[in-house]
Amino acid sequence: VSVNEAYLWIVDAGSGVKTLVTHKRAGEKVLYAEAAFSGDGKGLYVVTDEGSEFRQLAYLDLGSSKLNYLS
Repeated sequence: VSVNEAYLWIVDAGSGVKTLVTHKRAGEKVLYAEAAFSGDGKGLYVVTDEGSEFRQLAYLDLGSSKLNYLS
């Protein structure tokens, strides 16, 4: 959306189906950036400012959509 607001999607390359994997709430601007899959493919490491005015490293569990801050 902008330099201060971005969300993450997973796209199935075969079918083209897109799935939003980060929360998008009305009236709230959140940045998710620098995403990388974990070694087991069950989550993403991301830089985000969700719940804070500062960017932090976090792990996003794709099964539960739970965000765990690492820094």
